[in-house]
Amino acid sequence: MSILQGLRVLDFGRYIAGPFCGALLGDLGADVIRIEKVDGSEDRYTAPVTADGQG
Repeated sequence: MSILQGLRVLDFGRYIAGPFCGALLGDLGADVIRIEKVDGSEDRYTAPVTADGQG
């Protein structure tokens, strides 16, 4: 049993911080539903952040 099991989260986040928080909540057991614009989120077209913070 996960700490957030049974919790549903709507993720309206953009770019790095918002989706990261949604992923973290999902890892803790929440049911995360990501809400995006019709033509997709802007972060689909940006370079990923590397381990050293570049990107």
